[in-house]
Amino acid sequence: MIRSISPNTGDPRDRFTVTIIGDGLTAAHSVSLGTGVAVMNPPKIIGDGEIRVKIEIEGTAIHGPRDVVVKLPTRDDPLPGGFTVNKI
Repeated sequence: MIRSISPNTGDPRDRFTVTIIGDGLTAAHSVSLGTGVAVMNPPKIIGDGEIRVKIEIEGTAIHGPRDVVVKLPTRDDPLPGGFTVNKI
């Protein structure tokens, strides 16, 4: 279960690493942060409760919330509205 993501906002054209905190994340094989946010690498497993991915927000990304989804072997673990693209 995802509990948080940090940072949880970003501007179009930003590129940075986000940390996702939760439970049972060691088997994560991919992460999605919604339309307009590209995940640049597979999740780096820090521990059972922490993974990191580098993201890039497209310059044309529409502002607003995005669902964060961690893909696990047997299920998807969503955090509805967990990441927001800022309006600039």
